[in-house]
Amino acid sequence: MKLPHPYTIIACALLALAFAPLPYGYYNFLHIAVCLYSIYLATTFWRPQQVSYRALLAIAIAILYNPIWRITLTRDSWLAANAITIILFLTVLRHHFPPTKMS
Repeated sequence: MKLPHPYTIIACALLALAFAPLPYGYYNFLHIAVCLYSIYLATTFWRPQQVSYRALLAIAIAILYNPIWRITLTRDSWLAANAITIILFLTVLRHHFPPTKMS
């Protein structure tokens, strides 16, 4: 069985937990975690000689989830953004990292 990169699993699990009604502090933590993971991805995908759509996508996600200059959305909009981010992490970004094998 092939699994996505472990950091991707953690980020997607944190985003999936956001569908439950949790305290406001969790959503602050979520923004920090997803922003940091997106910055990590952007630096991983960045190539100085060419534009990488994966790096631009990771930068866009980092901007959306940045904890300093918060983007204000409704709860339903954030749930949609979380679902889209999970899909992007599992599909588009998965192709860059080789899946890990479970024995």
